Amino acid sequence: MNRLSKVLEKIKSSTGIEVKLKVMDEIDREGESFFRDRDFSYFVFRMGEKYVYGYFPTTDGDETLARLFASMLEDAAKGDYEKLPLSEKFRLLFLGELTQAQQVELKASFPDGVEAYAVGFFTDSVLKQRELVEYLNLVERPGDNRIVVDDTCVMLYTLTGAGDEYKNAYDFARVTYENIKEELRINLTVCSAGDVRGFDDAARSYDRAMKAYEYGRRLNPGKNVYAYHFYATAYALEPLSKNELGALLDALSPYSSGKAWEDAELVGTGEEFVASSLNVSETSRLLYIHRNTLMYRLDKIEKETGLDIRSYADASVFELILTIKKLIATA
Repeated sequence: MNRLSKVLEKIKSSTGIEVKLKVMDEIDREGESFFRDRDFSYFVFRMGEKYVYGYFPTTDGDETLARLFASMLEDAAKGDYEKLPLSEKFRLLFLGELTQAQQVELKASFPDGVEAYAVGFFTDSVLKQRELVEYLNLVERPGDNRIVVDDTCVMLYTLTGAGDEYKNAYDFARVTYENIKEELRINLTVCSAGDVRGFDDAARSYDRAMKAYEYGRRLNPGKNVYAYHFYATAYALEPLSKNELGALLDALSPYSSGKAWEDAELVGTGEEFVASSLNVSETSRLLYIHRNTLMYRLDKIEKETGLDIRSYADASVFELILTIKKLIATA
């Protein structure tokens, strides 16, 4: 707290106002960075995974002063960079708050040979995030690293290797979501950011989780688990205008036309089948349908679109057409 103490002394000497601080694990008044009562004005800023309340006697212009004090103190809290744990340094990296020199130092200090799944957990309130963090603490495995990035996102990195029970990062995200859903009653979205095999993957993981979250909610709003790589086609097509997307869709005719594209059940089945790497057993399990029912729907998709999505080439065209249609519908 040395830097914070120096800032408090500077505030007192220049304004005559004595600011006092109190460190909390969570905030009492969610969403409020400033509030007051009869005697004191309060402000809140974040220091790592903790919240710091600042308060001082109510005075004229107290809200402006509170925001100034909060900014000064938060900058000071970030100042002791060398003493910060690795997780906090990565939090600042994700938020774009490290200098180029600090980024170079962080990359040089990153351990070699690390392989992990990267997953982002998104909640809709600080209080629900606190419940989530407490749960993650209880089920923490050796080697897990957790970063509370901001009030809505927690990143989790779990080591892979011998004895790993998951197929990939998405499988880990999906199973983890199911486990959390059984224990907690919170609105939660889980996003796989893929595998981490070095510093560059780790540095990009938060951005990848955010992209999966944003595109997932836009293109598949009914789901709670997304994966960054599911939306690679959408990322590539995003720069195109609505007219350009329409022209591309026309170029894919007759595959892009027909009643099948208006059948939500058929389209959803095809989408899940492609997402499950064309695995019949896995798709049947995830959709809670019999294998024969799935085969019937795949046959119907082929009959109405001309695409046998049991083949990789046709599945790629199906995914492309579906992505274009969704981008146009949500433009």
